[in-house]
Amino acid sequence: MNIGLIGYGSFFHEIDHQDLSNEADKGFLNQYQLYYTGRHAIRHLIDTIALTKKIDTIWLPKYYCQHVTHWLKQVYHNIEFYHIDPFDPKKSFDWKNHTNTNDVIILNNFWGLYSYEIPSAEKRPIVIEDHSHGWLSNGCKNSTADFCFSSLRKTLPVPLGGIVWIPEKSNTNIKINDFTESNIVQQEEFITNSWEQMTRAMHLKRKCESLNQKEQYLRIYNTAEQYLHEQHEVIPVKKEHNKFINNFLFKDYTTGKKKNLLYIYEKIEITPFFKIIKKESQASFGLQLGFKSRSIFDDLKTFLVSKSIYPSELWPNNTIECEFKYLMNIHVDFRYTSNDMEYISTNINEWLLNEV
Repeated sequence: MNIGLIGYGSFFHEIDHQDLSNEADKGFLNQYQLYYTGRHAIRHLIDTIALTKKIDTIWLPKYYCQHVTHWLKQVYHNIEFYHIDPFDPKKSFDWKNHTNTNDVIILNNFWGLYSYEIPSAEKRPIVIEDHSHGWLSNGCKNSTADFCFSSLRKTLPVPLGGIVWIPEKSNTNIKINDFTESNIVQQEEFITNSWEQMTRAMHLKRKCESLNQKEQYLRIYNTAEQYLHEQHEVIPVKKEHNKFINNFLFKDYTTGKKKNLLYIYEKIEITPFFKIIKKESQASFGLQLGFKSRSIFDDLKTFLVSKSIYPSELWPNNTIECEFKYLMNIHVDFRYTSNDMEYISTNINEWLLNEV
């Protein structure tokens, strides 16, 4: 893999699970079910809850992935939004205005740094926690929610993957239903247009040696992503794909990330232009930089892209009533070493020198 050509960031390249030898703590995960996407996971979970009780309102945070929000609104017409500051891990959910036990509240473990104090089940709605950006974080492993789910491909180097589990501390008596058989034609269409295409893009990225190959894998990946935005049926995971995801599920994705974060935190100069979103002793999803100004955010992003560093915005097109409004994520996962962190921090500091 030519890191100089493909740069830093974006989706994972093809990796053998045996190359990730360390195992993470999996004691928190007893009963779970795998899905192709986090969206499939949350839909199947909500539909399962709806079989046992009437759901009045599904509550989402205002600051949430716009693609997931749009996808869910295509399926459910009883979605409302609540305010929370995603850039302050010390803030908590305002429970006093949410007491309807027929509601469902989706709490987001923002960047793997949030741990919610959830009231007893008799006094509140059903609570589902999203750990898509916090797989194996403290909040994930110690959740007291009724249910949890995650989009696994944010952390695992797999083409697709989602999961639902019932935390050990959950008091729910609702069971996760088995899948009903889906239409075989729709299933094969999904596999062809998503799993196989994502797999091909990851393989080409690993083999990439030219700009033409880079353009090819990006085109394949983006086409598969667009298909997922428009696909709404929950598709059961094929046995071979289930095994593939399980091979990666309990690898240790935290230790290397924490090491990289500690290294880069020491290297980045203190600045008024952004704040680092972090929490002591915990590893965030990536290097999280919060901005007040859109223009400054865009300026740094443009500069980093010119250096083959590809940050993501989590998430664009959201408006929040907070001091910091824009979040830049820079990947610091197991693909990268301290030398890579040195390169990224040096370029951030170079941009800061030009801004002063």
